[in-house]
Amino acid sequence: YEKIVAKSERTVAMNKSDSIQTMEIFQAILNRDMKLDLSIYAGGILGQSDGNYYRDSLLVAVDYNKENEENEQVWRYRATKDEKVHLSIEVWQDKMKPFNFEDYRKGYDKLKKKYPGLTEIDYSSAVKARQLADQWIEGMKALVPIWFEKAGERAKLLKSLSIKPGKVGFVNRSVWAKVPLVD
Repeated sequence: YEKIVAKSERTVAMNKSDSIQTMEIFQAILNRDMKLDLSIYAGGILGQSDGNYYRDSLLVAVDYNKENEENEQVWRYRATKDEKVHLSIEVWQDKMKPFNFEDYRKGYDKLKKKYPGLTEIDYSSAVKARQLADQWIEGMKALVPIWFEKAGERAKLLKSLSIKPGKVGFVNRSVWAKVPLVD
């Protein structure tokens, strides 16, 4: 399962395909005792070629400018199955720093000292990915009592969905670090 969302789509409503895929995840947990894991990736500055997204390391982050605001983002949600159900989310952003980047400055500066190749957009896309991962898990938890009547099924699903997001992969997944959850 893969869903690509462009930031221009202000709301990310669940459609029929998403519902079916979410139910498949739930059924894998219930019927095959599959465990969940969650991976979060900071895509960095958005590059695109042949329908694929990547971290464009040739671009440099620029300061926020309200008159020329780009605010372009791409979010990729993915779910795959093997011995586990693997959920992942990756976020890419345009090269303009978010208007509230100074709110993240302390965390960014700390990581930048350890990883000099890190950009402001790597960090802000990590914060956004962390936020979206939390929303995705919380959204699935909200569906459990609506879709399942049996207490045992609800308990098993909610326990599986109690995964805590860990470190975020930066710089094409070569750097892993924690970032704050920001509303």
